[in-house]
Amino acid sequence: MVVRQQKIQEYRMIEKILMVTTPAHDMTDVIKSKHSRATANTEKGRQILPSGLMSICAYLESKNYNTTVKDFWMMDWNDIKECLIKEDPDIIFSSCLSDSRLSNFKLTKIAKEINPDVINVIGNAHASSMYNQILTYYPDVDYIVIGEGEITCYELIKCINSNGNFKEVKGLAFKTENKVYVTEKRPLVKNLDDFPFPTKFRFSPSNPTTATINTSRGCPYNCIYCALTHYWNIWRGKSVEEVVKEVEFLVSKGVKNLVFTDDHFTFNKKRAIEIASHFPDYDLKWTIQCRVDRIDKDILDVFRKSNIDRIIYGVESLSPTILKNAHKGVTVEQIIKAFDISSKANVRTQANIIIGLPGENQITINETIKGLRMIKPDEMTKFLAMVFPSTELYEIMKAKNAITDDYWLSSEPAPFYTAEHDLSTLRKFSLQVQLAWYKQHGIINSVKDIHVLLSDHGIPFAFDYIKDGLSRLKITDFLKRV
Repeated sequence: MVVRQQKIQEYRMIEKILMVTTPAHDMTDVIKSKHSRATANTEKGRQILPSGLMSICAYLESKNYNTTVKDFWMMDWNDIKECLIKEDPDIIFSSCLSDSRLSNFKLTKIAKEINPDVINVIGNAHASSMYNQILTYYPDVDYIVIGEGEITCYELIKCINSNGNFKEVKGLAFKTENKVYVTEKRPLVKNLDDFPFPTKFRFSPSNPTTATINTSRGCPYNCIYCALTHYWNIWRGKSVEEVVKEVEFLVSKGVKNLVFTDDHFTFNKKRAIEIASHFPDYDLKWTIQCRVDRIDKDILDVFRKSNIDRIIYGVESLSPTILKNAHKGVTVEQIIKAFDISSKANVRTQANIIIGLPGENQITINETIKGLRMIKPDEMTKFLAMVFPSTELYEIMKAKNAITDDYWLSSEPAPFYTAEHDLSTLRKFSLQVQLAWYKQHGIINSVKDIHVLLSDHGIPFAFDYIKDGLSRLKITDFLKRV
């Protein structure tokens, strides 16, 4: 590795920068239980290009670096190899999540085989958590960016070009003298307006009238399943002026459906209202996600007048026990109130439910089913609890000897939380919630999801669901709907 470090320092100036998304990994177990994981604007599970990577790209371009973006999500490895040969980059940046980690490592290996002098840089949640393991076992990774990446990536390139001291670049990990070296922690960026918005990279690959936008970062809460607070536990938002400018740009490009990927769009009530107050001027439907304790009638009145399409609430559970165990920081009463005032404001709602958090059992599942009947969300998405590094849930799994750090050296996707129940029991709980949901909404509302029933839950479950729906369906209702 000493030799490699010397090579990098003697290397020619960085001129060709390649930003890539890695191919989908064969996540068989996740695919069998699709609702274990959120996907937005999916195309065979495909998400719109990662906002963090695209923000880095935009920042580098603002510093007069030429960048190329390649989406390898659905590409064959042979085609990816040809693309790397054609592009011949000096440096490659990629986003490494727990489920995509093997694709990242394979990509770095192929890139080095093509050009031993290429510099491989990875970042995002998994890389930021497991940098020591990655740099120890995957020698084709040159640098790992820890935490927010815009300034770190920029300073890394400057350091390479000036033959500088890499130890002075904050937020960086690399291997030197056969040891993993971690530089000083990079402080969070206070003013997000310092970052240009990624104008070229926010559109859905399958529908150019749909785009995503991220206007804030950070979370001061401490949910046990989320790694977000490990990296940025302070909420920061772009100014209203910057957000409106970006929205106007997207609308000018034909966007009619806008998805805000902020974890807490309504964290600052005044800001949220001011942003939304501009939307009646646009032919635009928009979606946000937020906590149930960060919404009120005043916000909803503005949202409704601004043509909001949907609010996605992180409900997780309607059991007081599970909410407490998960450190969610909300009550069932607050959940009920949020959905009640949303309904009265004629704002569509989606409830996201996590199945299998610590303490889950038949009693808590029944409480969630009962609660769903009370809040009556327009849509529901459920997930099996998954475990990721740097979360309290991961530490619980380790304490119960249900997982070790060596797990991430395997070819398996991120695991479900199975320290208390086996996977079959978790799926049984999940099926109960799903069946209760379908029964609540009726078969005709869900006919388009029959293929999901078959692929996710099997023929027996789908048959029972269809039989139950037909037994309750009135022919007059059917005729009205068709």
